[in-house]
Amino acid sequence: MLRLNIPALVTIILCYIWCGLTEVAAIVAVAVNKIPNTVVTVREGARAVD
Repeated sequence: MLRLNIPALVTIILCYIWCGLTEVAAIVAVAVNKIPNTVVTVREGARAVD
């Protein structure tokens, strides 16, 4: 739940600090920001299926 509450801008800035100003940092920032939301959505969708 903690990962869902971190704003995208904070994640992007941290990834740029950790990885430098590269394309890899941008891709990692998007992945780190979107994967928790996707996991929760898939989990809740799977629970709703009989």
